[in-house]
Amino acid sequence: MMKRVLRLLEEQRLHSHAFLAKSSRQDSFSENQERIFAALMGPTPLAVLPMLDDMAASQALLLRDKNGMSLLHFSARLGCWEVMDRMLQINPQLCDQMTSPVGRPAHWSPLMILIDAGQARDPQTFRYMLARLLQETSLTTIEARGANGTSALHMATSKGMFNATKQILYAVYNKNRADLAAFGLVTSMLNTPNGRGAGCVSGLRLLIGLYCFSFGCVVSFFDGVDAAV
Repeated sequence: MMKRVLRLLEEQRLHSHAFLAKSSRQDSFSENQERIFAALMGPTPLAVLPMLDDMAASQALLLRDKNGMSLLHFSARLGCWEVMDRMLQINPQLCDQMTSPVGRPAHWSPLMILIDAGQARDPQTFRYMLARLLQETSLTTIEARGANGTSALHMATSKGMFNATKQILYAVYNKNRADLAAFGLVTSMLNTPNGRGAGCVSGLRLLIGLYCFSFGCVVSFFDGVDAAV
């Protein structure tokens, strides 16, 4: 009986030590996360770069605020391409990480954040960041909609970003084998309304007039997109 009691006490001691070690690691991670986000949001965002030198790919996916915003989301919002590049080097899967379904914004990809922020700060930086995100973002995420039913494509057309619209559709076309089925997906995305019932085509018409999106026009529609990228 005494041996059994001693064994149980030893098991309890080991469990307690393991729990304390885990709690300590969690506290350390939380503190490090706060420092990283504070540096990125501070007056010198590039001060965050040395903090990312030893970051593992799995850790990068865990660095999120209460809204589910990752460092990639924030770098897209801030127009900080240097941090974006570093995060994509650490883990390209960050492109497909959405914000929380109940966050602000809800269920948004880094691509959506970039389009929403727009190109007011520096058009050249915006074009570069858009090309990098489209390169790494999966087709599923490009098609994804936020909680309000709006996709990155809806955002681009509603903001009058015709070149960005072409780049998004060009990425969709090529990520889906660039065949007839791919063009069918492009057409579907253009004709699918957002949560308020507004479609991409109607938004584009306000900018460029009535535009033909038949299969015969696919070459002319994507003409010049490589130069835009």
